[in-house]
Amino acid sequence: MPRQNTIRLINKVASLTEEGLSAGDIAQRLDLTIRYIEKLRARARDGDTKGKWRFVPDPGQTTQLSDEALELLTWSPDAYEAFFNRFAAPMKVYPHHRSVIEELFRKPVSRRLLVNFPPRHGKTRLLTIWFAIWLLCRNRNTTILQISKTERVAKMFLRELAANLTTTKAAKDLIEVFGAFAPEKWW
Repeated sequence: MPRQNTIRLINKVASLTEEGLSAGDIAQRLDLTIRYIEKLRARARDGDTKGKWRFVPDPGQTTQLSDEALELLTWSPDAYEAFFNRFAAPMKVYPHHRSVIEELFRKPVSRRLLVNFPPRHGKTRLLTIWFAIWLLCRNRNTTILQISKTERVAKMFLRELAANLTTTKAAKDLIEVFGAFAPEKWW
């Protein structure tokens, strides 16, 4: 399929998603597979439309986000750096972090990236905690697998991630901009 037709199809899928249609409904309407619809959504989310359309795949949330919030969710090193500096305070992106962020965005998401910094140089906060939070802000349906040397360390990272989405000062700022990440009442 020519590139221009693919961009039109991505925009059509995004438009139907904004209307609240599920991937299955869109696939049926366009006579495509659900898997292909999900790939088109991913391409739109990752900015593969030459700037014609910016897609944050939570239609209910997209209409409520400010332009500033949408800028923070753009798939780019600059957007992630701005997000990190705003919400992870007092931590901030230092020059040695910037090179890792640029490499992270240069590689496809499914590729592996080995980061070899000395202990206490921000690897965990920058990549394990806050990159996962940024991905969840972009798409609440994202599945993230946290793997660590031990179960105890993995649980510690997950607890910190959850706290940053629900109870810390950063969580309050995130919720103010992106909405709640958990229901108010747990049944």
